[in-house]
Amino acid sequence: MVVIPLPPMTRLVDVTAPASPDKSFTHRAVMFAAMATGTSEIVNPLEGEDCLATLDAFWNMGVQRERRIESNGVRWILKSPGIDHLTSPSKALDLGNSGTSARLLTGLLAGAKNLQVTLTGDASLRARPMARVVEPLRNMGADITGPTDGRTLELTITSKLLKSRTHDLSVPSAQVKSALILAGLSAAGDTKVDLPEGGRDHTENMLKALGAPITTRSYLGRERISVTGPWRPKSILCEVPSDPSSVAFFAAWAAMHPGLRVNAHKVMRNKTRTGFFKSLKAMGIEVSWSDLVLSQEHLGEETGTVSFMASGRPLALCVSAPDAAAMLDEIPILAVVCATAAGLSRIEGLSELRVKESDRLFRIIELLSKAGVNARIDGDAIEIEGMTEISAFSFGSDDHRMVMSAMILATRGKSPSEITGISWINTSFPLFLKAFQNINSAIQ
Repeated sequence: MVVIPLPPMTRLVDVTAPASPDKSFTHRAVMFAAMATGTSEIVNPLEGEDCLATLDAFWNMGVQRERRIESNGVRWILKSPGIDHLTSPSKALDLGNSGTSARLLTGLLAGAKNLQVTLTGDASLRARPMARVVEPLRNMGADITGPTDGRTLELTITSKLLKSRTHDLSVPSAQVKSALILAGLSAAGDTKVDLPEGGRDHTENMLKALGAPITTRSYLGRERISVTGPWRPKSILCEVPSDPSSVAFFAAWAAMHPGLRVNAHKVMRNKTRTGFFKSLKAMGIEVSWSDLVLSQEHLGEETGTVSFMASGRPLALCVSAPDAAAMLDEIPILAVVCATAAGLSRIEGLSELRVKESDRLFRIIELLSKAGVNARIDGDAIEIEGMTEISAFSFGSDDHRMVMSAMILATRGKSPSEITGISWINTSFPLFLKAFQNINSAIQ
């Protein structure tokens, strides 16, 4: 795909970005619906490839599904026999590129009953680390085997009665934390997960809204989550809020083009998900919220309308490791904004980016270097010297966030840039390309 740079704004352009439904919320909503016995309904689910992988996995284990198109969007209706009555699938469950599916399902299925499941995925997912989930689950009594002894997919999970344990984690990984919490729902007694603060807390929020016996406590920069099992949810009815991570790309677009105001509605305002917005504000970008709502339909998550507009060139930024942990998915697009900022930016604590869908730490530097930006890796940090002009570049990736970040950066180029790997965007944000083209047309 060729992206043509945009001319400077000569007028205020006010656009609404059709934010994608939240991926993290959709994954978990499907899992809790499958755990429950009976009929559950999920309104406005993300129909990207990652979430469909989770949906397909449970369909292969006996959860019936129906898709309805209604005036307010899509509705999934799931009829489940309950987590303890799922059936072993006849073949390995292919989870595509979804790390969330792989890690959370490993924890959830380890404590089910009379179930044997093999999890696999594409080449990228099979290379991602799984030991950080498998080892603590084995400490709870989980039976997990595989060709690499649990270090990577594929994994075969034979469900067993789990024992409650206390887990002490060194990294604030929401996927690892959630996998252990989900396993704790099947273990007798109190399962505790102790880890640094900053990781996403959707699993905890949703479980609290569903009435689960779960508590959280913060102390000295760490948090402890305690869940008492065994526990099973009742059937659910929920609406998926808009994804802050998808809004981030259009927010960045506004930050890099003074005169463009971008609005997004029903966006999740979870403090563990809005670190990128906080960073934009520190860079001098106007970020405002309105119409805030906290409802049971969103299972413990507050939502609202958020708007972004820049009055001039963004300011350089320094991000500490704890703050970076709250926006790891947004680091590629934050780096793009820093590439156009006034001054030297530094973002620390990025070692986790090396084990995402790609080595994003390396790929960020590659992208910015191709665009003529001075950027370097310093241990687990990156430093970026902002430029007033971005060179045309050619870039390709099979990592959806890197492709979208490249497209936004190309709008500031001196001449057209060529970007490949567009099809990978469908893993998380199927509406991105159409929204990109619509906003691009409104600006021209």
